[in-house]
Amino acid sequence: MELTDVITTEDEETFLRLAGSIEAASEHPIARAVALGAEEREVTLERPTGFVNHTGRGVQGTVDGHDVVVGRHTLLTDLGLTVDISLVATAADLEQEGKTVFSVGWDGSARGVIAVADTVRPTARDTIRHLKQLGTRVAMITGDNQTTADPIGTLLG
Repeated sequence: MELTDVITTEDEETFLRLAGSIEAASEHPIARAVALGAEEREVTLERPTGFVNHTGRGVQGTVDGHDVVVGRHTLLTDLGLTVDISLVATAADLEQEGKTVFSVGWDGSARGVIAVADTVRPTARDTIRHLKQLGTRVAMITGDNQTTADPIGTLLG
């Protein structure tokens, strides 16, 4: 997994510092990808306080006095944050590309979205092509949903 997209109405460094700091407190592999992506962009992450894991929906905590929420846009709205419909549309577009997308908000409103995607090993496509040439039936088994899996399947052949 790697952080692929950062779309925000705020300063990108601030956005990644707040989102990455919350995600760094989580043990989930996708959250780790967000935190690592922020660090790779040389953003300094901080230790949040009041960290809460909303299982299957997202996480929240406080960073620099900001109540930060990272997760599904429905989590943000359920917690009382305002989510602009354009962010929901942007998230849907990124999901159609097979990416996993999270909304990020603080202090009462959504500020943007972040997306992560599976990384494909450089040799994977050639390996699959070779297996098919040998007559092997190739199938992909994934825990992802169809929208996420289809672009990877297409990429790999």
